[in-house]
Amino acid sequence: MCCKQNTIAKQRKKKEKRKRRSSEGVLHIVKMRVLPTMVLKKLPSNPKAFLFDIDGTLCDSDPVHFECFQELIMKVPSVKNPSRKPIDHDFFRKHIAGGSNPIIFNNLYPDLSEEERERMWTEKEKEYRRRAITSLRRLNGLSELMSQIDAEKIPKIAVTNAPRENADMMLKALQLDVWFKELVVLGGECEHAKPHPQPYIDGLRLLGLDPIEDAKDCIVFEDSPSGATAAVAAGCFVVGVMTSQKAEHLLEVGVHMTVKDFEEFNSKRREYKSR
Repeated sequence: MCCKQNTIAKQRKKKEKRKRRSSEGVLHIVKMRVLPTMVLKKLPSNPKAFLFDIDGTLCDSDPVHFECFQELIMKVPSVKNPSRKPIDHDFFRKHIAGGSNPIIFNNLYPDLSEEERERMWTEKEKEYRRRAITSLRRLNGLSELMSQIDAEKIPKIAVTNAPRENADMMLKALQLDVWFKELVVLGGECEHAKPHPQPYIDGLRLLGLDPIEDAKDCIVFEDSPSGATAAVAAGCFVVGVMTSQKAEHLLEVGVHMTVKDFEEFNSKRREYKSR
């Protein structure tokens, strides 16, 4: 009798194991079949705030950053790319996009002193501002969303890892400095920069919101895995804007929706409101 019970128990365990393997296989297939744009969580119907990254989100600025880094690394080879070959977009996405300068340059040039790294990123950002100031344009659909936010009187704030000079230049170039009314959180001036959630937590507090109670009802727009990681960890609803990243790279870090631009987001928001 005892042997029969043991045999039955073993058979049950085998069946359960096969079920787990099957479900894991299905999950793997679902992950691999990512659509160009996806929605994985219900959009807050009455958001308490909108929080915007700047670089690559309010505008497609990554092509300018890419050019500047490509030229820099060809001039001063990095341990991540010891040859003087031009870096590609995969390299940029993996080692640069969305990071703060101290993290980026420590990763690229760990053999240099802190002073040398800071000198390099200061020169790189100076060149970025020179090129970007005349080329930046608002991402499609942003102006319409701004009008909606103003009409609904929803608080908003910019949260960025960009240095202050870059943030100021971009907001002025995009004519957004007055709209944000100096409500800008700089990761470099927080206790921790992105991908730590601290910049978004600080942003919520500046808007008079409770980071624990209100975060789930706030919408964040991010274009990089680093920034999206921070926003997800802060507990917000996160929209991944695909200016330079593929949907799967943003979904991997937990974003709840992916869109190609604000025009697509506006369309999805209207669809949600009509339900």
